[in-house]
Formats: sequence, C-alpha cells, structure tokens
Amino acid sequence: MARNRSGLYKVMLTFAISTIGCKLNQYETDQITGRLIDSGLRKVDYGQPCDICIINTCSVTKNADRKCAQLVKKTSLKKPKPIIAVIGCGASNPDTKIGDLNPDLLIKNEQKDQASEMILNKLGIGISKGRYYSSKTRAFIKIQDGCNQFCTYCIVAHLRGVPKSRFEAEIISEVKSAIKMGYKELVLTGANISLYKDQKINLSRLIDKIISLEGDFRIRLSSLEIKGLTKELLSLAASPKFCKHFHLPLQSGSDTVLKRMNRDYTSSDFLSAAFAAREFLGEDVALTSDVIVGFAGETEEDFTQSQVIVKKAGLSKLHVFKYSPRKGTKAYDFNNQIKELIKRKRAQKLIALARVLRDNFIKQQLGKNHRILGEKFTDGKIEGLTDNYLKVRFDGNKDLINQFIEVELTKEDYGLYIR
Repeated sequence: MARNRSGLYKVMLTFAISTIGCKLNQYETDQITGRLIDSGLRKVDYGQPCDICIINTCSVTKNADRKCAQLVKKTSLKKPKPIIAVIGCGASNPDTKIGDLNPDLLIKNEQKDQASEMILNKLGIGISKGRYYSSKTRAFIKIQDGCNQFCTYCIVAHLRGVPKSRFEAEIISEVKSAIKMGYKELVLTGANISLYKDQKINLSRLIDKIISLEGDFRIRLSSLEIKGLTKELLSLAASPKFCKHFHLPLQSGSDTVLKRMNRDYTSSDFLSAAFAAREFLGEDVALTSDVIVGFAGETEEDFTQSQVIVKKAGLSKLHVFKYSPRKGTKAYDFNNQIKELIKRKRAQKLIALARVLRDNFIKQQLGKNHRILGEKFTDGKIEGLTDNYLKVRFDGNKDLINQFIEVELTKEDYGLYIR
C-alpha cells in the first residue's frame, strides 16, 4: 500500500517482466525493472496476476519470434487481462507481426531508452531512475549497442542500428556502483562489444580501467568477435579479476560459407585466436562458441569442415543453431536453401560432437582447484560457476551465496563437483 497526495491509501501497482534472448536484453530488462521499482511499482513473477506484463523480445531466429508471439497470445488470455507492453527486436521487426496481436504498448529498439517512461505514462505514474540487477551475484553492464557487420544471415544489425558506445566515465560509474552494491561478477555486454570505442578508449583500455578498481570482484565478457581478442586484451585476461572464459562465435568452419555469411575472418583466423588464448592463459581457459548448420548452400564438405575446426579449437562448450532465414537479410534470397531434415541431422551430429568436447574439457579440470562464486542454495548444496564457466555444486550453507570459494573439482558427473 502507498499513500497518495490526498492522504488516502492506494494499492501499489504491480508488473511482471519476461526476457527472451541475449545478455544485452537481460541488462535492458534489469534497468527497466529498477526504474519501475524506484517509481513505486512492485515486481511479481511472470504468470502471477499483475497490472502490466512486459515482454522483452528477441528476433534472432524464427523460433525466437514464435516464442515471443506465443507469450503475447498467452498473456492476452489472462483474466483479468493485464496491460501488455512488447519491447525490443521483436517489436522492431515488422515480419514478426507482433503488432497484429494488438499489445497495449509496442516499444521498438530505438525507443528502449524511453521504455520505462512510456510504461509509466501508460500507468499514469512519474519516473525515478535507479539501477537494478535481476541476479543477486551477477550484474550485466551494457557498454555498447548496435553492429555494422551486417552478416548476411543476421537481422540484429538491422534491428539494433549503428554501433553506439557508452561513455567510458558512465560505464566506470555504473561498475563502481555495482561493486558498492556487493555484486561479485560483472558481465560486460553489448550487441558487438569488440566495436567498443569512446575516443581513445577501446575495449582493452576499458577493461584495464575496470580491473584496476578496488574490490573483490571479477569480470566476464559476453560474446566477443575474434578481432577483439587482441594481445593487449589477452595480457589483461591474466588478471585474477578476469574470468578465463571467451565466447568466440565461429558460425562455420568452412571459409566458403564464412565468405557467404560476410564474416570477416577465415577458419584459420579463428584457430589462431583460440591457440593464442591458450598460449597466454593456459589449457584451463574455456573457449565456447556458436555454429550455424544448414546455411544456404552449405555442402556436406562445408559441414565436415565445421566439425574439423570445432575439434581443432578444442571448444569447451558449443551452441548449435539450425539456420533460420530472416526476411530483410541478404541470405533470405540466397539460392540453395537447405532442407529442414538435413539441417536437423547436421545439428544432431554437431551436438553429439559438442558433448564429447565438453566431457573432455571437464575431465581435464578434475583434481584442479578453482575459485567459484556461490550463486544458489538448494537442498543443502551451493551452486555456482568457476571462472572458466563450469557449473559446480557442493555441500554448503546460505552464507556462501555471493562469496568466492576455493573448490577442488573431483567428481566426474556433469555439473556436480565436490569441494
């Protein structure tokens, strides 16, 4: 309950928010959430009765579009029906036709900075700016938005717009605030963080400034294009404040396919980046990646080459995606589109290989000590991540949440390691 200016009590308005998609979306969700809470709203879990439901959408694949549309439809059937606000890439992409579902608010990417104001105006409330992070231990820090790569398969550059970097001083201020609030892991995120540039401050120099700050914390990078994996950055990654984990998108191991995708590197360039990371940081560094199977014109030989490069790189984790034609991208009109059955079979093969590589990496870590950040407490066990991106569980208590703990990885079952 809150008291209004007339002295009468009124019911506090409630909101629920669902995020589909990337870490950048999660950051933007967190900031909207913080401003709504600071403006007097109460957050409830999505699915509970509330005054307004906010859906932060993704449009990177047709499957993402489908999930967003299904959630809008499901939410609109609730009784009593809440106000529905749809924001983000799905709202920006006319081909999703989410606008045809008649949400009460349709907030496009170029309007995201005003999303909180637009939502509160719909509710007849003023805004108060504040920071909020949905995790109790991890804060996502947006450093830039937009991309100018225009990969032929990717709709994101069309929806997110040209690269825009935040001021270095603004980022450092937010980082200091997150550290002061007690967050132990800071994830630097953006649409393409390798493009970060604020005058003479590039990504490496920004990271150098962050790890120079006082405090017991570590930083992790979201997806990083290999051109951003410079010697300067790798030298900084030796800091105990830097997570030994790089997510480097491969997309294909075939140079022919990479060229058609308009990726600005070759498979040899990717391997050189992977080998350089291990040379600087040792065999314990985690290298994770994405691969798209069934891109237009991909032959069996092309697919085989993807398997070869994935093996040579020794990836610790791999996300496999079936190519999803996106209207508005160059590849949408390419000839030689691959049949869905072939895509599915190739995806299954690559997923099987990814499991083998994951198991190999886990076995390499057994008997070694790692510093993990306690994140959850369930059934008498603490769960958290090592800096090289392995999920661990061990006996503990709630006091270990948001604390760094040294553990020895001793049990081979996936995801379960005993202290």
